[in-house]
Amino acid sequence: MTATLWRLLAQVATERGLRWLGVGIWVLLALGLAACLDNGADSPGDPVLQDGSRLPGFAEVAFEIETAAGDVSAYCALLADTEELRAQGMIGQSDFAGYDGMVFRYQADSTGQYHMRGVPIPLAIAWFAGDGTFVSSAEMDACPEATGACAERRYGAAGPFRTALEAPAGGLSVLGIGPGSRISVGGSCAGGG
Repeated sequence: MTATLWRLLAQVATERGLRWLGVGIWVLLALGLAACLDNGADSPGDPVLQDGSRLPGFAEVAFEIETAAGDVSAYCALLADTEELRAQGMIGQSDFAGYDGMVFRYQADSTGQYHMRGVPIPLAIAWFAGDGTFVSSAEMDACPEATGACAERRYGAAGPFRTALEAPAGGLSVLGIGPGSRISVGGSCAGGG
């Protein structure tokens, strides 16, 4: 076996052998590039420039929570700041796509209520006044159905609010949210959420 290998290497080491080796390398590179372009040209079928978040249609936004004890932590959330996005919320979503929650931002004080119709996972929600102070919170049961008792249930804040934050069930305490806490929303997420 070693004698055959030495003969092959001796043939390649000639000027003619090196030329053929170079041609072979270029042919392999060209075939590899063509295969990459062919596979990549089919995906995605309808490419769309994303808005930066991992959940199509929603932007991402940074938010900070100041706890009642004065500790401040920064997080990243999906942003629902239009009537259409607020109405969509977490409907049909089984997780937050790696974000800490979803921020619902309003231009003026609101007393609107939230529902869980079509949301397959339980959520927690906290409402904050225009100055960022905590108003109230609730744990919301999953309701994957579009109709029925759970679809009709409404969750409301204890008073007017400008910002609401939905997080995974039980997640408000993890974020430091409760009586005496404050939220500030704005800016881009460091590290992308």
